[in-house]
Amino acid sequence: MPNKIECLLKNCIAVTALAISAWLLYKDYIQPFQLDVRPAGRITISKNPFSEGLSQDSIQLDLIFTNQGARRGIIEDVAVVINANGKQSIFRSLAEQTDRSLNLQKDLVPPKLESFIGFQLAKSESLIHRIFFVPHSASAIVQLSIGTYDADVWVKSTESKKWIKKDFMNFTIDAEDIESLGKSKMTPLPEGGYFIKMITRDKVLSQGEERLKELTDIISNQSK
Repeated sequence: MPNKIECLLKNCIAVTALAISAWLLYKDYIQPFQLDVRPAGRITISKNPFSEGLSQDSIQLDLIFTNQGARRGIIEDVAVVINANGKQSIFRSLAEQTDRSLNLQKDLVPPKLESFIGFQLAKSESLIHRIFFVPHSASAIVQLSIGTYDADVWVKSTESKKWIKKDFMNFTIDAEDIESLGKSKMTPLPEGGYFIKMITRDKVLSQGEERLKELTDIISNQSK
């Protein structure tokens, strides 16, 4: 009997070790590209400097892209679908902000942007990209108004042949936001082109508010 129990234990250990090795092999080398995308907690709204007469609004989002797989993958495109007051609109990725410096000078200037062309993620890699979204040509919403907005983040990548909804968020626009955006100006220059006075409004997403509330609760409990 002891020999049978010892043999059974050895077999169990061998099977467990084999299963663990197979799992590690899958996680480290075989698992396909698996993309996770989530907002960093804030959204910036402004006028779309590429629209005629600043007739459109735009949003900038810090998005965290993480490859949870073992294979390299490519993010081909990103879009935000906004829902408000029974209307649904697509804001497409147009550019990526390359300079995160805060402009505290009197004459505000547009952010430094470069065209959004997609990017790749290596195994277990995470990257933060600040993407500039503008209304699609068929969008029902081109200017933001006072109210609460639901927004879904959609991504087209090598993970799938189809667009995949990755996350959702909520943000609120108030009267002060509308007033501030209205101060953006496009002034023609003598030598051609325009000087754009760019006013932006930084908003906290509902997820960010929830994280701050969680921290407030922790601190409050510690002080008791």
